Amino acid sequence: RTVALIDGLVCLYAIAQLLALTVQERRSGLATVRALGGGSRQLGSIVAFAAAPVVLAAIVVGLAGERWLVGPAVARLAASYVSLSLAPSATAVAVTAAGVLAGAAATVLWATRLVTRGPVVAWLRES
Repeated sequence: RTVALIDGLVCLYAIAQLLALTVQERRSGLATVRALGGGSRQLGSIVAFAAAPVVLAAIVVGLAGERWLVGPAVARLAASYVSLSLAPSATAVAVTAAGVLAGAAATVLWATRLVTRGPVVAWLRES
């Protein structure tokens, strides 16, 4: 469980860095939206739609990796008299997906705060 928690935090950090990079790359467009009166809700939706494909891919790749890579490797490590199920339970899948989505939501809020911080003119001047 500790290793899973550490892995989850590393993935959350990677998503946060990806969103920070996305915000920096799209700063002129985001600044234009801000200058035209877009609020934090509009900016947050832009950041969320940028994060959505990555989060969904992370969930799918994580589940597929557990089913076809990690599960069989762990099953081979077990003694011959032990039978391990390779399929995760529906509860485990739901909790994992909810955790990834909650972490992504937190990073989207953080990235949105990054976008709305400071004067909009500074971001427009940099582009």
